[in-house]
Amino acid sequence: MEFRNDKAIYLQIADYMYGMVLNGKWKPGDRIPSIREIAALLEVNSNTAMRTYTDLQDAGVIVYTRGKGFYLTENCFEKVFEIRKSEFTNRVLPEVFAHMLSLNIEVKEFELLFNQYLENLKK
Repeated sequence: MEFRNDKAIYLQIADYMYGMVLNGKWKPGDRIPSIREIAALLEVNSNTAMRTYTDLQDAGVIVYTRGKGFYLTENCFEKVFEIRKSEFTNRVLPEVFAHMLSLNIEVKEFELLFNQYLENLKK
């Protein structure tokens, strides 16, 4: 994994893990890699990985079972979906809107561009 400078590494690890849930590679109830395993896999410090796991536990995405490891909660997909949607709504969209304003892009033009994007996905 290649890390960016614009976001804390532990948050980028969380994004990676969210992606694993949202794309179905990790399913509710699955055991996930240990802190050491994810740290080795992503080549980060174990303390950084631990911070990610603490955040995921606090968000209700994972749960720790003593002696067995970390598991995804049964409602992990819904939790991750809401986290990502909130991030998109509160962080990404305001940036998009600011760009639209600075470039004088109207909502109708944006809708046209979005529909063109969807058409290109179908190809």
